Amino acid sequence: MQQRKHHQQPHPFLSPQQQQQQQQQQQQQQQQQQQQEDRFNAINTNYTSSSSSSSSSSSSRDTAAAAAAAAAAVHLEPKYTMRV
Repeated sequence: MQQRKHHQQPHPFLSPQQQQQQQQQQQQQQQQQQQQEDRFNAINTNYTSSSSSSSSSSSSRDTAAAAAAAAAAVHLEPKYTMRV
């Protein structure tokens, strides 16, 4: 496999417009996740000690913790189901 990095385009066959759409979708997913974390923190304030400290950064560890919190919140809409 050749590992040539031209312009570090994630998908060379996509037009710039499509790439921009993909980036916007990723940003929307992060915003949805942030809303879910905020809502859960408002409901269960005991959990905020571990999740709200670095809620702005979306590392895999934080998303895993948020997913565990979301799994514990049974009343969340299925629209907000997490994909880790």
